[in-house]
Amino acid sequence: MKTNKKTNKKTRLKYKIVLIIFIYNNLKELPIYFGKTAQLMRDISSKFLEIGLKSGFNLVEFPEIMPAELVDIKFLEEDWKITKPKSKDKFVLTPEITAFYASLLGQNPGLKELRKILYISTCYRENRFIQLGMESISSTLESDIQIVKSAIDFARNLGLEPELYVNDLTTLKKTTLDSGVSQNKVSSLLKEVDNQYLESVPERLKKIFYENKYPVMTDEFQEFLTAIPEAKLKTSLARGLNYYNAAKPRESTIIFEMYLQKIQVCGGGRYDGLMSSLNPILKNSDLDKGIGFAFGLERIVGGMQNVF
Repeated sequence: MKTNKKTNKKTRLKYKIVLIIFIYNNLKELPIYFGKTAQLMRDISSKFLEIGLKSGFNLVEFPEIMPAELVDIKFLEEDWKITKPKSKDKFVLTPEITAFYASLLGQNPGLKELRKILYISTCYRENRFIQLGMESISSTLESDIQIVKSAIDFARNLGLEPELYVNDLTTLKKTTLDSGVSQNKVSSLLKEVDNQYLESVPERLKKIFYENKYPVMTDEFQEFLTAIPEAKLKTSLARGLNYYNAAKPRESTIIFEMYLQKIQVCGGGRYDGLMSSLNPILKNSDLDKGIGFAFGLERIVGGMQNVF
């Protein structure tokens, strides 16, 4: 028994050392906040928690390490993966929460508390940052409207009026195909569009982006725009994550971003099909449709300091 305990202790120590080296090699910054900034971050998080709980969302605490296979390829490079000692399983510091949530839901499909969640989680990409997010397992236009209104209400409770940009990813993809772009090039082209690289975009499609207007919009998307008068259509908004619109959607696939003083503070959208891509048992179930958003806490603070 003593030998096992010593072995386990050595394994845990080795894992910690691997993790420390990984953090040191891959993160550009590990910021430390203090004084008024630290207190402001605490107050904003408390307000988010209060609003989310009152709206019927359930708090979930996510770990800062997640299985590498759950991570969107956009965030993951091979040298970001770490292997647990005495195991072939690869892990990565959590870069975002939605895919982690999808996996959790797939493993616990009977837990109703997981159908509407909120989280305040530390994430890592090039830097360490904190996300404030809400996710809702639902398939209706009403749920899309509610989730976007929740994001707006939170911002207003902080005394902010950020600019809200929205798009219908289904219409964007159809319009891209209609402009002559082949099916296998749509995703890569839209990533360029999302980054405002328009050189390789067909002229017909460029006109739609410059005029910021679709030839035709679905009734569902028009109803959404009517319900959210603050929303501004942005036809070039594509949201680069692979899990948006993973399955055949309703008429529209809502995606959105919020900006404060030209700083993006929030992003979100509908991700039908994500749950079943991570757990095939959920395919065609009522758990395979969802929508959510996340605010960047540090970005909110940066935006507030520019405003006030």
